[in-house]
Amino acid sequence: MAEKKPLTRTGALLQEITASDTIPAANVPAINLAGTGPGGVTGDLPLGNIAQGGATDGQSLLWNNTGGTWEPGTPAGGGDVSDGDTLGTGLTFPNTGLHILDTNASHDLIISPGSDLTADRTLTITTGDSNRTLTLSGNTTLSGTNTGDQTITLTGDVTGSGTGSFAATIGANAVTFAKMQAVSANVLLGNDASGTAVQEITCTQAGRDLLDDADAAAQRTTLGVEAAGTVTLTAAPSNNLTATGVKITLTANENQAFGDVCFINSDGEAQLADADAAATSGAIFMCTGTVTTGNPATYLALGIARNDTWAWTVGGLIYLSTAGTTGNTLTQTAPSGSGDIVQILGVATHADRMYFKPELVQIEVA
Repeated sequence: MAEKKPLTRTGALLQEITASDTIPAANVPAINLAGTGPGGVTGDLPLGNIAQGGATDGQSLLWNNTGGTWEPGTPAGGGDVSDGDTLGTGLTFPNTGLHILDTNASHDLIISPGSDLTADRTLTITTGDSNRTLTLSGNTTLSGTNTGDQTITLTGDVTGSGTGSFAATIGANAVTFAKMQAVSANVLLGNDASGTAVQEITCTQAGRDLLDDADAAAQRTTLGVEAAGTVTLTAAPSNNLTATGVKITLTANENQAFGDVCFINSDGEAQLADADAAATSGAIFMCTGTVTTGNPATYLALGIARNDTWAWTVGGLIYLSTAGTTGNTLTQTAPSGSGDIVQILGVATHADRMYFKPELVQIEVA
């Protein structure tokens, strides 16, 4: 083996150095990591070239400010934290909060304390061994203990007590009209004979006019009728082309208008009467509206009729005319032609009103 030679001389050849050679400590210059002055290191210092100096697994290289040296050791707080590690004693964060990235990692959700504590406090969250979601739609303040089955007591118009789902009672006279369901127009709330549920029952203005009458007499006044067995005629109907009295519904044989008087033909229809012959006379009903052929209409059998176009001689008799056309069946001139029928239909009570009372006894002119 070649002789070991300490490298203490200048000009030693590299081929003279073997792996077993050493450099005396006195010959090793101080290494200046700052990269300045004698022995300054300006490039990377391979960690493999740093003596371990008694470091153990898991320790870090720490700076000892007092001694001015680097030493192996364990950082305060338990050491480095890696992804997936489990902490034995927990972590302490500054009161600026714990930052958690949002769902797309664009912003932080910051959890921070909202009050000054007099001692360490614990917030315990129990999920009940299931995945849970806590959704807050506004600021929330919780006080007391709430396990989800806390007893709730209702007071006031609605009373009840219990946990979770429980029955409640609405107090008497507590539900106002404003709190009831809106209903359709022209209806009453009630029940017909077909069930037990509350229903909307149609009630028109005519029906309400009867319902708000104080008694039966007032209702008869509203209807324009008298008590059973009594018929009262209005001497002066309030509107033009109106009639009051006893009425009947019949089918019109042809187009007819208010004031046309009719007989009943062999088809049972109301047909315009004509005093020219006995077969077409016998007027018994007066049309009280406008109707077209084959349609039903209301006819006056006995009563008072008003038409502002009439110009009767008050107190004079009114006869069936010989015209036989709509609008021309009444006259105050008695028919006089041979074979004409003289039939009295009533009496003029006013220039535009008449008392309609057809006479079934008729006279034929010779």
